Amino acid sequence: MSVNKSVVIVVTLTMVSSFSGCTLFNRTNFSLISSYIYDDDGFASLQINFNTSDKMTLKVFGPVGEVLFLDDYHRGAHTAVAYLDEYRATPPPGRYEVKAYDENENVIFENELFFGSQNISIAEVIEYWWLEDGKYSLLGLNITLINHGNLPLYPYNVDVQIDNKRSSAFFLPTVILPYQSSNTYCFVHIDGISMGNRVLELFLKNSKGENIADIAYNVTPSENVAELKFRWRYMGNKNLVLPDVEFLYDHYSSLERLALEDYAAYVFDGYDDKYVDLIVGRLQSITDSSTDVAFINFAASFVQHLEYVEDVTESDYPRYPFESLKDAKGDCEDKAILIASILDSSGYNVSLLKLPSHVAVGVHLDESATTYDYYIEEYYFLETTSSGWPCGKIPSEHEGLSNVTIYAIKQRPLLTHSWKNATHYSGSDGSDYIKMEIVVENLGRETANDFKIRGAFFSQHDIYYNQETTQAYSLAAGSKKIVKMTMDVPQGISTILKTQIYLNDKIVHERESLSSFP
Repeated sequence: MSVNKSVVIVVTLTMVSSFSGCTLFNRTNFSLISSYIYDDDGFASLQINFNTSDKMTLKVFGPVGEVLFLDDYHRGAHTAVAYLDEYRATPPPGRYEVKAYDENENVIFENELFFGSQNISIAEVIEYWWLEDGKYSLLGLNITLINHGNLPLYPYNVDVQIDNKRSSAFFLPTVILPYQSSNTYCFVHIDGISMGNRVLELFLKNSKGENIADIAYNVTPSENVAELKFRWRYMGNKNLVLPDVEFLYDHYSSLERLALEDYAAYVFDGYDDKYVDLIVGRLQSITDSSTDVAFINFAASFVQHLEYVEDVTESDYPRYPFESLKDAKGDCEDKAILIASILDSSGYNVSLLKLPSHVAVGVHLDESATTYDYYIEEYYFLETTSSGWPCGKIPSEHEGLSNVTIYAIKQRPLLTHSWKNATHYSGSDGSDYIKMEIVVENLGRETANDFKIRGAFFSQHDIYYNQETTQAYSLAAGSKKIVKMTMDVPQGISTILKTQIYLNDKIVHERESLSSFP
């Protein structure tokens, strides 16, 4: 499910000019074209389109006077976007101010905006029920929400109670725009529900843990979830039946693929964690494996039996676990991601092993756990592409390799970044610089503390010029941050622009421009 970016409320701003003295010569004129509140990829934002006759500064102030936005502009038409709060957070209610200043810090434009408190109601709830052995399992919710306020709303998670059984779940990322309604989905697993009328209670919360809506109503479970059936041979015939949750597949299949070689990000994604837990429980119920290695080999046999389809596209297209499960096929990284998710959910210390033209799984066990040797560090090799490969057995083509990268599946941050806006400015006064907005995202499981972003222009001999470094930041798992950076373009030499994220003084992600400068 992608975040809706459509405009929903137009904010009319009244221009107030302010100047001193008895002459109008050299006065800076500010002309508002349009402005509106909208959602920008998970950030509640105020966009202001305007003209200015000379250099000026634009500021946006929050309800307690804090500066939310500040930037300088030269003569011409411009678009400014002020982010009013953090990722997937509805801004606090109150008075906001927009002000423009000339070079002498005179106010040439000002306006006040008033936003109310969060006001959301639940219009409809559709439950997803799976029936097995005479008992129902609640496997998901489709909730229609109405936003009665004038700011975007971001439902974050929900607490669910039925028959004195409780669970919680994260909503798939979505936004409810002002004065509009929208559907939001979550996978929640509560099993062992008997037939008949029940009371279902829901408590919706935002990212700050505040209750934003709740409802209690009577419901009679009725099966509406299809099944995924798997059959394979491993020490006899094996049968596994899992629920086919369509909204999970729709969500993951619609996502853009990540520009990362660290495929652990596909395991870290938390919106299917409860489903992967369900897989583990079902696998454990159909095996009597008495040792760690026995269960690992059994779980691996399930993934190994799925059809191996080599990716023939120009670039890899890694899949999230539920995609490979639903399609019952995948290439080496797809199947490695799936079994790594299952074993990680089972409590094992695993990693993804990136080999030349191949991806496998590393399993950390005691060195006496099997008759095989460690493949790299303290990880046994686990092959997933075809059946018959127990934990520790290595295909001959992968033996003795030294250029193997380990991507551990553990509590750690995983930072990536993209360029949201990068504009090249060249002034008549000889100025030549780049202004950038960089979106940093933590795809890991742990807060990233004290990371930095560095930008610089690099020559063909890898010599850097005009380096700029941001302050240190912290970023929670599953969150995003927008960072602004301005860099002067070096003259007299051909360069490309690179931005790099440093975590613990190591480069963890890098991007570079396709074109050269100046």
